[in-house]
Amino acid sequence: MATAQALVKKFLPDTASPEERIIAMIWLVNQAYIFVRNYEHLSKPPTNLKINEGFMERLIDTLARLLTCGLHGLCRVERQKGPA
Repeated sequence: MATAQALVKKFLPDTASPEERIIAMIWLVNQAYIFVRNYEHLSKPPTNLKINEGFMERLIDTLARLLTCGLHGLCRVERQKGPA
């Protein structure tokens, strides 16, 4: 959670409310959860993912890119919306 909090702080504007920060942190932490929770099923049809060290490295890279874009997008929406 500390890492998620640091990332959220880096990307969200200072005007983000505590609620927005908490929601972003929970969203961030749970992005990889589906892979941990369902790893047995993901290795079977229809996905047939080979869950190994190489997959985990690619997953980390992919999720990092997706998360960075998602947090950047949230920041842009906030700037466009402006203060309430």
